[in-house]
Amino acid sequence: ITLYRELQHETDYDSKDLTSKVDKSCGNTSFRTASERYDDVFEISWINPYISALLNCNAISSDTNLIHPWVASKRYELVELALKVNRIKIEKGLSIPFSDVSHAKPYYNAIATAYKHGIVDGMSKKRFAPEENLKREEAAKILLSAAGFNEDTYKGTAYFTDTNPKSWSGPYLAFLKERNITDGYPDGTFKPYNWINRGELFKVIVRIAKLDKKWFPPLSDDNLLTNQGN
Repeated sequence: ITLYRELQHETDYDSKDLTSKVDKSCGNTSFRTASERYDDVFEISWINPYISALLNCNAISSDTNLIHPWVASKRYELVELALKVNRIKIEKGLSIPFSDVSHAKPYYNAIATAYKHGIVDGMSKKRFAPEENLKREEAAKILLSAAGFNEDTYKGTAYFTDTNPKSWSGPYLAFLKERNITDGYPDGTFKPYNWINRGELFKVIVRIAKLDKKWFPPLSDDNLLTNQGN
């Protein structure tokens, strides 16, 4: 069953008690909050429960005491994480048309796998821009595509004031709003062309993956995604 099908029947995204539930949802017996692990995450911060969820499910880690939640996320980072939280196995030996993604890069196989599954298309036919900052609308597309969302059949009815329902990102952003995955900004906008920082990204990932609803199983340490402050 895909995350998209799960979300068709679940609209409760209350995360107030997420921190207390995530250890049970991931089977983790040594639960730690992100504020205990990272010096740049404060206990009262809104990002604490979301980063705690991903931390305790082994979806993210860091070689230092920093997770850099306010730094803009890179495109390759989201591809790796989207595959991991959706349990899509990274394949080797695949080819891709992007000339700016070298085989020598550690994220090559993740991008190739995502391309094979139709999760990413690239900035153009031959350019992926893996190390460029990620836009908010791009993040919505990659995350929902990895979760099984079908933009061709989805008919949205709720939109942010600054998004175009007929644009390529229209269905994805409508779904985020209708399912209360994100509220956007207080003025009713989404700012789809703005960069998304890591903290914002982690929040959306958790709300889609439903870590607080015991949907997400423990992750293996074998392919642990390591964030090194890029």
